[in-house]
Amino acid sequence: MRRTAFTCLLLAASAVPVLAEESPIANTWIDQVSRSGPAAPEPWGTVKQVYGVTIGSESVVLEETQLADLAARLGAEAQHWGEAGEAVSWACLSRNAETLWLYSDGEMGDGAVTGVGIDVRDAAPASAKCGTWPADMNADLGIMGIGLPTDVIIGNYLTGQPDEYGWFRSVNLTPAATAPFEIWQELTFRANEDGVVNAVAVMQETGD
Repeated sequence: MRRTAFTCLLLAASAVPVLAEESPIANTWIDQVSRSGPAAPEPWGTVKQVYGVTIGSESVVLEETQLADLAARLGAEAQHWGEAGEAVSWACLSRNAETLWLYSDGEMGDGAVTGVGIDVRDAAPASAKCGTWPADMNADLGIMGIGLPTDVIIGNYLTGQPDEYGWFRSVNLTPAATAPFEIWQELTFRANEDGVVNAVAVMQETGD
C-alpha cells in the first residue's frame, strides 16, 4: 500500500508543469512595446519619422549601432536573456523613476540597437541591471513626446487616439536601399490620465 501511494505521489509530482523563467525586464515599458502589435491607424505613413537618436554625445543609428559598444560608452552593460524567438538584449540607464532603454531584438537585431525608449513613470526593476543615468545627460529620440499633451502628438504623427491604457501609435513603411526590403518604424506613446505623455519608444526593423 505504501509503495502504491508513493508511486502515485511521484506521478502527481511529475505532472506539475515547470514554470518558465521570466525575463528580467518582463512588463517594463520596452518589453511591453517590443511584444505588442501595432494598433496604429491605416493607411500607414510612408515617410520615416526618426533618422537618428542622440544620447549625451553619442549618436545612435537604429539597426547599425552595436548595443554592447554603445552601452559601454554610456557607462552601462549590455544584458541578454532567452533563446530563439524569446531572446532579447538590452541595456538601460536609470535615475529615480526615469529609465532610458536600449533594445536589440534577440532574433533579428544581430547585436544592433533596434529600439530606444524613455519611461518617466516606472522605475526599472533591479533585475534589469541598469547603469546610472547622469542628471546632465540628455536623450533625444528624434521625436516629440515626454511631457507633451496627446493632441500635439496625434497632430504631428497621425496616431490613433489613446486606448484605455493611454497607449497610441504611428507606423511608417519606407523602401530600404536593397529591394524588395522595407524599413518598418513604429512610434509608441503612453499618456497618463491627464493626457500628458510619460513614455515613448521607437522600434525599427528592416525586412521583406
